[in-house]
Amino acid sequence: MSIYIYRKTHNTTGLKYIGKFKPNKCWVNVYSYPGSGTYWKRHLKKHGNDVTTEILGVFNTEESASEFALNLSESLNIVVSSEYANLKPEDGLNGGSNSCIYTPEVRKKMSDAKKRLVKEKGGAYLTRHLNTPETIAKMRKPKGTLPPKKKCPHCDKEYRPNWYQRHIREYHDNI
Repeated sequence: MSIYIYRKTHNTTGLKYIGKFKPNKCWVNVYSYPGSGTYWKRHLKKHGNDVTTEILGVFNTEESASEFALNLSESLNIVVSSEYANLKPEDGLNGGSNSCIYTPEVRKKMSDAKKRLVKEKGGAYLTRHLNTPETIAKMRKPKGTLPPKKKCPHCDKEYRPNWYQRHIREYHDNI
């Protein structure tokens, strides 16, 4: 599987970002992949995803990608330079995003598939398991009766047994 070392340049602000891209189930195209740097992602959120992607190298092994990325990071001084959004040297190994950000088309397909399943199997499909009619009847049945209230001889208020003891201790213990 190919490993890409790329440079993204924000078309409006001119800020640059160097990163590594390895195709996966979520991202198959280096041009659509936004990048995973913390500062870079914040910059995109604030200024929009108007970027140009330039592929600097394509590699078959992580070792060769790493060597190229580290040399490039050092030669361009990307961590110190205000021209780049990188907070650490690109090593071609770490980083990357494991989370999928689906395109609107894919999200629509997933939504339609889920709606179809709910329509076929009913709304209970969304829960982990279906309750049997017996279980539902048990859940609807009252749990039991509450214990009778006791009347306080000092203030004539009624309390359940657990609150009655507390009431006596807090308000009438000194009597």
